[in-house]
Amino acid sequence: MIIYITGPVTGDAENKAIFFNIKNILREHGHQSVNPYDLIKDFNSLDFNSDSFLKEILINILSVDAVFTLADWHSDKASSIIVDLARKVNIEVNHFTKLKDFILCQQ
Repeated sequence: MIIYITGPVTGDAENKAIFFNIKNILREHGHQSVNPYDLIKDFNSLDFNSDSFLKEILINILSVDAVFTLADWHSDKASSIIVDLARKVNIEVNHFTKLKDFILCQQ
């Protein structure tokens, strides 16, 4: 299963670590995952709320099997649009608090 991890993106090291820690957990359980840090190569010159950032992310959403939201995803413009799009095209949406349940169901 390919899973997109979404949530507020700040570009700082702590924020980046959260995304990659979840990616590692999913990989350990046999899933592929993608997050904004995988898709955007030059975060230093990018406004995370810009339309170009959002377009780059949305191009990739339709190829995933599920979306996982991190805490406070609803306060992030891009994450809100991603979740809305995923639901409209029947892509499974799960919240990080349900990660353990999700992994157990997939085994």
